[in-house]
Amino acid sequence: MTPLAWLALAAALAIGAGAAGSTARVGSLVAVGRLTSMGVGRGTAAGRPTVPALRRPWPLAGVAVGAVAAPLALGGLLLGTAAAAVCGTAWLVGRDLVHGRADAARRRHLLGALRVLIGELEAGARPPAALSAAAEAGPAYAAMFARAASAAAGAHDAGAVLAGEPDTRTLGLAWRLGEETGVALAGVLSRVAADLAGLDEQRRTVAIALAGPRASAGLLAALPLLGIGLGVAMGARPVQFLVGAPAGRAVCCVGVVLDAAGVLWMRRILRRAERR
Repeated sequence: MTPLAWLALAAALAIGAGAAGSTARVGSLVAVGRLTSMGVGRGTAAGRPTVPALRRPWPLAGVAVGAVAAPLALGGLLLGTAAAAVCGTAWLVGRDLVHGRADAARRRHLLGALRVLIGELEAGARPPAALSAAAEAGPAYAAMFARAASAAAGAHDAGAVLAGEPDTRTLGLAWRLGEETGVALAGVLSRVAADLAGLDEQRRTVAIALAGPRASAGLLAALPLLGIGLGVAMGARPVQFLVGAPAGRAVCCVGVVLDAAGVLWMRRILRRAERR
């Protein structure tokens, strides 16, 4: 294979590795008895959460190493550096996408479980039974809700169990407040559910607002490829220059590194905007 072919293979493998994890499906929520009318979807057949995650990173790491080593061996240090920049950038962008989907799935699981818990309490169920129903409705938090149900059944502090997890700390504090003050648990938990729904709505609004800058960043990152394509169409043979001549390899390396730096800088700006 020519150095051009190895460089193209490196870019394709890096982009594919970053996108592979992002296609993992997010499991829906489990319906529980009479509460199916609340809009909680059915879960997986095995009852396990299908929250996307970066699993088995070693094969992807091997692909990335090979994608960098091939241009390095055939095209020298400059092309190897360019391939490393492409692989590293694709890995970071793909990881952000996968982790973002995983976090969104966990938030949906928690909100769905909380709504089921509120519905069961309003229907007159005892706290242990309501917590068990919430464990079935929120697969990502099934173990935690199951522990809380066991604590409630044994006359222990279920609120302390719920407050022991960072994601459900507010839920646990609200549970303890309801038990200590005698206020109906369903009413207190409804306020927590409203807050979680409001935060999700805010995140969606921010995501919509950032969709334009994100698309513009992707378009700008792809413009050099368009320029190379136009050069090929005009018969200027830019590819042969970029991967063949020593000066061309230097230009290719500098261009790819600057392009990757621009993507990473835009990633930093967007992440800061999402946190605000």
